[in-house]
Amino acid sequence: MPKEQVPAARQGFNTFHPLGRVGRAEDVARTLAHLLSYEASWGTGAIWDVDGGVMAGRNQYN
Repeated sequence: MPKEQVPAARQGFNTFHPLGRVGRAEDVARTLAHLLSYEASWGTGAIWDVDGGVMAGRNQYN
């Protein structure tokens, strides 16, 4: 992809995510920090989708 097309392509990903933006490393890091903390110690064996709502939107139609 030509370099000048990258900004438009990135903007297109925002509509793909129900939260309206592409995730950042900090979004994932905060979730991991929570799961590693005492506050999450009661949870076991769960699957967390950290994807800005993409899977929740897909599961809605399955």
